[in-house]
Amino acid sequence: MDIFIEFDDFFDFLNVVDEQLENEQVDRLPKRYLLDLPSPFEFYSDTEFKLRYRFSKNTVRDILLPLVAEGYITIEVYL
Repeated sequence: MDIFIEFDDFFDFLNVVDEQLENEQVDRLPKRYLLDLPSPFEFYSDTEFKLRYRFSKNTVRDILLPLVAEGYITIEVYL
């Protein structure tokens, strides 16, 4: 009989936990949407690119991107 009492207590415990989980409100993160944006190299003219990023296209393509690829520069993106 003691085993049945222990099982009853265990099932009571499980029911209490289930009720608490059902009543718990879950905070959801907002959905993120991915956009297919054009490449800045193609989208902006040389002048617009330099005004926006303060580097010429050649500087970015020939100097900065190779440094990023080799791991000398890390890029942090904040959304």
